[in-house]
Amino acid sequence: MSSRLPPSPLHTGGQGKSLLLLHGLGSAWRTWEPILPMLERDFFVVAPTVPGHWGALPLRPAYQATPQSDADEVENWLDHFGLDRVAVVGHSLGAWTALELARRGRCETVVLLTPAGAWRSRADLVKVLVRSAAGHAVARLMAPFAPQLMRLLPVRRAYFDFLVRDGRHIDVPDAVLELRAAAYCSAMIAALYALARAELMRPWHEHENPVHVVLAQKDRVLPFEQFEAPLLELVEPVEWLMLPDTGHLVHRDAPRQVAEIIRGAVLDGRMPKVDVRQDGRGRQLRSVSAADLG
Repeated sequence: MSSRLPPSPLHTGGQGKSLLLLHGLGSAWRTWEPILPMLERDFFVVAPTVPGHWGALPLRPAYQATPQSDADEVENWLDHFGLDRVAVVGHSLGAWTALELARRGRCETVVLLTPAGAWRSRADLVKVLVRSAAGHAVARLMAPFAPQLMRLLPVRRAYFDFLVRDGRHIDVPDAVLELRAAAYCSAMIAALYALARAELMRPWHEHENPVHVVLAQKDRVLPFEQFEAPLLELVEPVEWLMLPDTGHLVHRDAPRQVAEIIRGAVLDGRMPKVDVRQDGRGRQLRSVSAADLG
């Protein structure tokens, strides 16, 4: 994992129902490695690195670094594999791309992990974009020395505490991978600029495709009030839950739970049973029961 060589542009593996995994901005398909072995027991997994990201295929001239343009490219992958309709899991900005694919009739079931695509105010959006641009700049400075720096716990925590529950819990090789993916994302600035001009995603109607949403209780990238609550109003998922004690990279903080949630949503049409909890303002938050997941 610590090689400076970029990863391959696509991962496939497993057998069963086809499942497409779409990573977020500044990442790559290898971000899914914590959950791939569990998913590939039940699914034929297709996990591409989207254009403009570390290890992706060269950009097409018409590429615009938007969820819609990403959906164009992913459709080419689906056509290449002869896949008409698939179950799709999208993380962060990849969740927006997943919904764009679903609007085109390419998805059967949609699972969104800490999804992007809505915001309470333009000022909230700008804060996230500025923070993302700063993170990209820091990653570029650190990337040449990533293996050495990520072995230093204070440095690892300083970079990853914003992305995961606790930067101490991300392994050094995984930290190096995520750092380099953020650093070598050639589409980062173009994507942030496009988002700065973007409108909210269009409202979603439940009858189009069943949508399941997984949120992270300690998401510092897209906090609930400013980003996920508005998204739930637009998407109106068939069900949603909030995993306790998890950060934005929820599949890294709770890989076993996330894999089980995906499996249940895609194969059974429902996520595992949930407990109902309340946040500090008395609103009900739905979180996976540890007993349900063994």
